[in-house]
Amino acid sequence: MEKYTDGKTLIADLVKKYKDEIDAKVQNGANWAQAVYRLACRQFHPDLGTGQSNIDWRCEMMKLVNVWYETAKTAPQPTAPEMAKTELDSIREELREVVAKARRYPGVKLEATGAWLWAWGVKPTDPAAEYFKSIGFSWHTQKFVFVYAGVPAWGHIRSMRTIRRVHGSQEIANQIDPAVA
Repeated sequence: MEKYTDGKTLIADLVKKYKDEIDAKVQNGANWAQAVYRLACRQFHPDLGTGQSNIDWRCEMMKLVNVWYETAKTAPQPTAPEMAKTELDSIREELREVVAKARRYPGVKLEATGAWLWAWGVKPTDPAAEYFKSIGFSWHTQKFVFVYAGVPAWGHIRSMRTIRRVHGSQEIANQIDPAVA
């Protein structure tokens, strides 16, 4: 049993361990601090423990949780849209980095559709293919193009026309690197 000295460290470890469960509750409209508090209570409440040997430890942990919750419940809480915005910002930053690497090759047409990048004009046998694979692109066997998936795809394979209509499309200009050309 770990010994925590403050509620922030205890809660931080709990949030890391149960991030998906907490995020799901917030997505469904729950208050973040309350969701974390209830989870902590399930973990540390003395009445829910097994055996008498760890009751003192559970009481100490609940004291830390209660002190943390008294301050956290009045602080501004992240909402589901704010959490989604943070995740979207990280996806955008990841895409920026991949675009910066991919746009160096001449003769490659880059297209962004949603959180996906398409590298038209590179074949699996081209010398550039290994480079595109090394930066996260993979060969799409149905569309015969290298693709970088910023987020996983769910559902069936759609035509490029449908993908462009649903997610929008933007061609990305190349910045040819003389060292690569």
